[in-house]
Amino acid sequence: MMSQPKIWGLSNDVQHKLREVAVKIVHKPSISALAKYLLLKELNTSTPNIQNRGNISQTCKKHRLELQLTPIQYNYLRASAEQHSMTANAYAVDILNYHITHHPTLSNSEAEALYQSNYQLLRIGRNLNQIARQLNIGESSSITAEEIRQLLSFIEKHTEKVNDVMLASQKRFE
Repeated sequence: MMSQPKIWGLSNDVQHKLREVAVKIVHKPSISALAKYLLLKELNTSTPNIQNRGNISQTCKKHRLELQLTPIQYNYLRASAEQHSMTANAYAVDILNYHITHHPTLSNSEAEALYQSNYQLLRIGRNLNQIARQLNIGESSSITAEEIRQLLSFIEKHTEKVNDVMLASQKRFE
């Protein structure tokens, strides 16, 4: 059985009582979910009806929704989905998720670009570790200043790629 995290300033008895209250109000024994609910209520804002939004597909039954789109809407959706290597349905779900959570999700092509970029960084990291190991044991290294500049250039390109993917993901629904 996994132990509950310690909440500083609250006794175990108080935490237990708060979990009971949370089950009654937010339907799960989460003190943080209860706190979020009460804080939002205090601000007189509507509380989102989505529980555990990170696992929506795992925890909720999915429902089918049929949309009737104008030709312009349909063509836009298909073209946008194709640009991001997605199906029109997946792209439409991403649009809905963005408007619900206010957090963009990565498209298939963006996720692939990050995967490839991170793989290249991993290879560079391994090479740098080998060089550092040689230098630490006193062996001379055959790395030149030009090779170091090439590594720096590659890392800067990687950083730009990641930044571009993040910006594209954020701007997609704006």
